[in-house]
Amino acid sequence: LLDFGSGIGAFCSFMQEQGYNVSGIEPMNRPRTIAKEKGLNVFQSLKKIPKTVHYDIITLWHVLEHLPKPEKTINKLAKLLHTKGVIIVAVPNLSSYDSDFYGQKWAALDVPRHLWHFNKKSMKGLFLLHNFQLTKTFPMYWDSFFVSILSEKILRSTLPFFRGLTIGLISNIKAKISGEYSSIIYTLRNKT
Repeated sequence: LLDFGSGIGAFCSFMQEQGYNVSGIEPMNRPRTIAKEKGLNVFQSLKKIPKTVHYDIITLWHVLEHLPKPEKTINKLAKLLHTKGVIIVAVPNLSSYDSDFYGQKWAALDVPRHLWHFNKKSMKGLFLLHNFQLTKTFPMYWDSFFVSILSEKILRSTLPFFRGLTIGLISNIKAKISGEYSSIIYTLRNKT
């Protein structure tokens, strides 16, 4: 398993404990150093991975929206993936109820750190360009609460915690029908 944007290695550590052979990519020095102190194999960039290494699973947990050139990165990741491997990507969903409700004050816009914003159609299209098909999506239920609370703080509302919990709950209820959760996990496989 390769975790792209592994930070201090929390997910890598968990997966290693589950018996996976894990590597990470983390460009920032301090988090990478902390991960390495935990005994994890963490590279600074994709260029540092030996060309002979391939992965069954590549994960990007709320990372894709931060990348200056996501198409280029996806292309490189595709070359590191075994033929029957899977890419798992989690991103905020621009088509969610909480996104619509908060508009430009939606915390998951997170400009300028988030360079891109996705919905199901754009995610499917982006990966289709690289010969990947969307196989399944999963909701990230807790993100609607977290993002809504942060959005309420941006609005400087009274009782941001309770208002955020309310909007987050409404977002999840509406998403039960629409499928448009605040954040979505996508599983993608090579079409060939």
